[in-house]
Amino acid sequence: MRLAGVDTATVSARLDAVFARYVALLRDELSTPEHGARAYPGVPELLDALEAQPDVTLGLLTGNVEPGAHAKLQAAGIAPGRFRVGAFGSDHAVRAELPAIARRRASEILGREVPGHAMTVIGDTPADLTCGRGVGARAMGVATGRYSVSELGVYEAAAVFANFRDTAAVLDAILAA
Repeated sequence: MRLAGVDTATVSARLDAVFARYVALLRDELSTPEHGARAYPGVPELLDALEAQPDVTLGLLTGNVEPGAHAKLQAAGIAPGRFRVGAFGSDHAVRAELPAIARRRASEILGREVPGHAMTVIGDTPADLTCGRGVGARAMGVATGRYSVSELGVYEAAAVFANFRDTAAVLDAILAA
């Protein structure tokens, strides 16, 4: 809206309505047969393996608004409740601010300070791989989007995978911190 010349006060006043409309349209789209939402290969197995680790807390960090992220997860057959911590585009418009929000929330939920270096941000875009640097989080890439392994590799990620089919290798990389 700002790019269309709408002033900040009007944007703030209308943002909740815009998000609600977006989520309603997203849910409609995700419910269509041609959408075919599904989890990427290896993701459910990786989530299971991570949840089985006693010192791992799953978190979700995304530029999407929270209800939109939950709708996408549900459409792919992943329960949003698996993620005890979250930071979303509806929390802050700047993605690089989200890891600090996630870190604060994790500290509150766990009842202890969570250092940034204990966090691993996994994503398929350069923005995903660089957003956690401000808190000292590790980054890992997965080439399931429009960026290849080699394109993601230039962003100093601890590891970059083509996909998550090799659960053991991905789990080892995550736990190697």
